[in-house]
Amino acid sequence: MLESAGVSAIAWGGDSSVALKLLAQELEDGGAVLVRDEHGQLVRQITWVCADILYHSNGGELLRLVEQKQIFRDGYERIRDARVAISRRLDPFENGSESVMRQIREGLNIPGALRVRVLGVKEEVQSSQEYPGLPELCTTHNYSVVLNDKQFQRDGYVESQGDIDTFYVWEAVQE
Repeated sequence: MLESAGVSAIAWGGDSSVALKLLAQELEDGGAVLVRDEHGQLVRQITWVCADILYHSNGGELLRLVEQKQIFRDGYERIRDARVAISRRLDPFENGSESVMRQIREGLNIPGALRVRVLGVKEEVQSSQEYPGLPELCTTHNYSVVLNDKQFQRDGYVESQGDIDTFYVWEAVQE
């Protein structure tokens, strides 16, 4: 299918068979689908969910939770520049607001009812870093979540997943 659409896995660098296996796994688990756009070009369609997590302090300050860094078990540290707290691929069997609530409860361990607001959906076609020559149609569902006083931790949060700890900190929002 890729070859007939003019997409060469050789351009994906390194061992292209590894990249092909990763793409096949994405397609199999529903994380992506291959579709033809209105011009007949083959594109990789993926769906993301992004959420700002906000807190209004008693002093009137508006804070936004941001991903600061990731520390891997081998000691490697990756500084992040994410402007939203949650930016993840949407599970094919979940809707966007369910995904946001699950990620906040499970990943950040924030209990209680969450005030989730839908901000909208954005679609854009962009070039793929993982698969050069195979454009991505990205659909992003955007949300905001406001935490209450009981859910707020001034020192931020740490999400532990396998061999990675992700650190989230609060930053002031300039209005």
